[in-house]
Amino acid sequence: MPANNAFDRDFGYLMPFLDKLEAHARGLSDAAARDELLGLLSGEKERFTRIRGLLGGAAPTSTSSPAAQPMQPAKPAFTVGNLTSRKRP
Repeated sequence: MPANNAFDRDFGYLMPFLDKLEAHARGLSDAAARDELLGLLSGEKERFTRIRGLLGGAAPTSTSSPAAQPMQPAKPAFTVGNLTSRKRP
């Protein structure tokens, strides 16, 4: 990777920041919040390490991996039916 990569300074801040977020998430007492935050952070360091490599001239992979795919937003779950329990007289 070239030493003059325009993003080296940014990655120098980003990677420790991701570490801090993960450490904080692991200490959350709210299990639902902890699990969601850890899920959101899952794989971020690996993705940004790969991005940094590509910016530095690494060869792209010939096969696409799930980690290389853009994140798909969660599909909304809608309920169908009347929102009131029954008709009022």
